[in-house]
Amino acid sequence: MPSNSVPHRNIANGFSANGVSPEHGSIPDNEQPNRPLTDAKLLLKFKLTESPQLGQTINLALLSVNFLSVAKTLKLSFSAQSLKHRGKPGVQFWKASKYIDLGPKEEKWLLLQIPYSQYGKHLEDDNLIRVAAVGEQNITWEKVLVAKDINLAMPEIIIKPLGSARVNQPCRVQLTFSNPLSEDVSNCLLVIEGSGLLQKQIKILVGNMKSNERSILEFELIPYKIGLKQLQVNFSSNKFQVIKGYRTIVVNN
Repeated sequence: MPSNSVPHRNIANGFSANGVSPEHGSIPDNEQPNRPLTDAKLLLKFKLTESPQLGQTINLALLSVNFLSVAKTLKLSFSAQSLKHRGKPGVQFWKASKYIDLGPKEEKWLLLQIPYSQYGKHLEDDNLIRVAAVGEQNITWEKVLVAKDINLAMPEIIIKPLGSARVNQPCRVQLTFSNPLSEDVSNCLLVIEGSGLLQKQIKILVGNMKSNERSILEFELIPYKIGLKQLQVNFSSNKFQVIKGYRTIVVNN
């Protein structure tokens, strides 16, 4: 985790206990956002505290800055939704709200958590989530909107040839893959394909996998063309979309 990440503690109901992370201090000058043409009165900014992976809780923080010389009360309204192909909005699956008090020229960090149980069943093929916050304060009643798109990382599929690949000769390949979720999954399926490596797809029904279970298996292919070829492995289950793995294989005479 980067040295300036927000520490994970005192979290209840998706929020920090006091909404303040004093370790952060002020925003460095080189990270100050571009100011609008009119004087800014309020700033909201999201920051991921760690890179999220499919199946894990999303941890992020919201920075609120009061640029006025008077105290204000800020109402924060949060939402999160899945994103479809090319950023088209999907299902909104999370909403929350909270009031915070900001002193003159004060900054506060608010820690947020979105567990897999809330977002998992709503994900689209691209595994993208948009989190938004609207802040409304009680001095000028202006509203500020901030949004952040989150791309969930996928677990790696390790593809390892167990020998040299030669045209028209059998070659064994080892696959290492895992269930990224902290819950059991079923209907696990591997689909393997590669032009010049396989005449047709290979489908391997893995069946059930325990939470976070790691599995290793081998299969055989017979390359039929010489040159650089790409092997692709697609892994899916009843609870997550396709996880993809790739490996370039050199086929010799």
